[in-house]
Amino acid sequence: MKNFLVLIVLCLIIGSGFAHSENVTVPESEKVRAFQWKNSFGNEMLTIHTKEKIHHNELFSNKSEYKFKPTTEKGPLPPPSGWMEETFQVLRTEVKTKQLLNQSNRPVVYIVGESHLGPVQKTVTQVLVTLINEKEIDAVLLEQPDNLNFGLDRYAEFNNNPDKAIASMQFQLINQADAFNIKPKSLGKYSEYFTNVKSEEDVMMALTQINSKFGEKGIKEAMSLIQSRLDSIEKLEKLETDYNSSRYISASDYLYIMTQLKGLRLPFHAIESVEERDKFQKIIDSNKGKEISKRELLPRDRYMAKQTDSLIRKNGYLQVILICGAYHTENLQNLIQEMGYEVKVAYQVEDKKFKPRMAVLDNPNYVLGLINNTPKSFVPDAALILNNKPSMELEKQVRDLVNSASPALDSGQNPKLMNEFFNQYSSQSLRNKPTWDLPVTLENGSVAILRKDNNKNQLSLQIEAPVNEVNLSKSIQPNISQFNLAKEDYEHLKDLQKLCDSCKIVTVLRSKNIEMDRLFAFDSFGKGFSANSTHELIQKIANATNSNGPFNKLIFDLKDFTDLKAAAFKTAIRKEKSDKLIIGAMPRSEKQIAQLRAITDHNSIAWNHPPTLSPITTIKTGNQGVLHKFTVLVATLTEGLGKILITYTSPNNKVMNFVHSYVTSRLSSPNSLQGKSLAEVIHDSKMALKKAGLAEDNLRITIETEGVSSDFVNNLNGWKYYASK
Repeated sequence: MKNFLVLIVLCLIIGSGFAHSENVTVPESEKVRAFQWKNSFGNEMLTIHTKEKIHHNELFSNKSEYKFKPTTEKGPLPPPSGWMEETFQVLRTEVKTKQLLNQSNRPVVYIVGESHLGPVQKTVTQVLVTLINEKEIDAVLLEQPDNLNFGLDRYAEFNNNPDKAIASMQFQLINQADAFNIKPKSLGKYSEYFTNVKSEEDVMMALTQINSKFGEKGIKEAMSLIQSRLDSIEKLEKLETDYNSSRYISASDYLYIMTQLKGLRLPFHAIESVEERDKFQKIIDSNKGKEISKRELLPRDRYMAKQTDSLIRKNGYLQVILICGAYHTENLQNLIQEMGYEVKVAYQVEDKKFKPRMAVLDNPNYVLGLINNTPKSFVPDAALILNNKPSMELEKQVRDLVNSASPALDSGQNPKLMNEFFNQYSSQSLRNKPTWDLPVTLENGSVAILRKDNNKNQLSLQIEAPVNEVNLSKSIQPNISQFNLAKEDYEHLKDLQKLCDSCKIVTVLRSKNIEMDRLFAFDSFGKGFSANSTHELIQKIANATNSNGPFNKLIFDLKDFTDLKAAAFKTAIRKEKSDKLIIGAMPRSEKQIAQLRAITDHNSIAWNHPPTLSPITTIKTGNQGVLHKFTVLVATLTEGLGKILITYTSPNNKVMNFVHSYVTSRLSSPNSLQGKSLAEVIHDSKMALKKAGLAEDNLRITIETEGVSSDFVNNLNGWKYYASK
């Protein structure tokens, strides 16, 4: 196999020589070299060799449609001694965008006008949970004095058992909300006796009358009803007292603790003025129970509207919830709309109660103690607990973006990609961040980056997909000596080199830089060469150390040479006179590459069993007289690349006897050919020839394609060999 190319070269190239070897040198003027190649996945790669560290911005055009991602892969050619190597994967970037707010494109304020006290708090909780699960809410604004601290440090111990803490908060919320359903029992038939009771004497008089009419049993029954009524009134009074002293768990208290413990980290802001609140409290005290008009709420409402505007602008919020007493709703809706926001009233009841400070802000010890006062039998209502997932709104927007990115993405990966986005979103607690990036690497090497930017009112999906075919000449700065080098070229060159012990085969490429016409070359041992002329290139290669030992044949494998350039290269070679070095060149095409590869791959050979021998013919020659010639059809290359024929020629019958015996004993035996490539069989034939005392020149190989037989040595379907004279 190794000597197969020797035979090819000997049959068509004449000359001789010996190459002196020394270290490869790189021109001082050359500072950067760029190699474009493909990795094992067929993805475009770019390897940069530099003498000194150069910033990427100096290498790649800012206007490039491609992105160059650093990798740990090694380029197909090692860098020269003392040079550095960086390899990049070439990615094409595609960006899909979607507006976060699809209708008005204005920030939205959802107002929850509630009654701060009573059974309605369970409904308010459900409204808030639904809003946050469905909408991508950025923050919660509260009718609370803005000097209160929303820090969570005081509730750090809740993190030890978050589910239990949420359950305790929910139990207290439900328990206190339901407590307002208590209605003091009626005294029934005894009511008429207590209608005008105003003193202890009046009570004694009423009991005397009951006793005279219903007896002792009536007295006991009336006393029981009175006590039950007093207990109910006392509970309601205590609840009112707890409420006014911040010992009451409202929907806002519960939501604040739950969002943090569920990992949502939703920001809460108190937006009411302490000063205006104190002034309003004085108005309440002076009115002595009289109804307060909405006009008297305006100073507080204007301040809350102003704070809402300030927080949205400062933090880039797009959607917020504003929780306030229902009596504020009308004023706040009008004021915030006048500021240019879209306002939606998510809930509204009729209530005029003044909201005290929240328990979680004003009475943390009370809140912390609740975790020990919750019955073990209590089962939390799942409908009142937030899920730690992106909102339904964000899920739909991401799904639309991902689907719109196909076919840039493999649609089969879409569900997996979305799940990865959402898992990252939840684990990183991104509810409180108006801007974030979520990168995901896909199986095919693509990178998908989901990006939210409230300032641009935009959700975007950037796809960085591997490139399979690209010409980077416009993407790399023009001062780089660049050329294309596919990895298969390098592998192919190594296969070629294995066929020839005394050859040095070098692949030659032309610079893709329009401003240059420079030659670049590399050999199968990773050495690179650069020159301004054919003569300079030959001299450098001839003087370089050959890793495979001495060579007397130098064959140039010409890649991407036009016919005109190949002819010029041929002419230049013929001018290179050498007594000891044979110099040849071979342009190529895709089909030629496939044919040459096929002869070294046993899977590409279909052997004839037995091989077909042609009749013996005679050829008259001037020097040798009569030559005896016959051909053996030994195999067929797959994929229609041609039939392989071996032709034996000799001036005597000795070779004829050899061929008949060799074909019978070797080539006709399926076992001797199984799993072997054509190159291996030819090598075996040459060894047999040598053993029989015959010269390798007695053997030639041809490929017959579509009925036309071409000499494999002189013209391998267009692989023309040009030799120096």
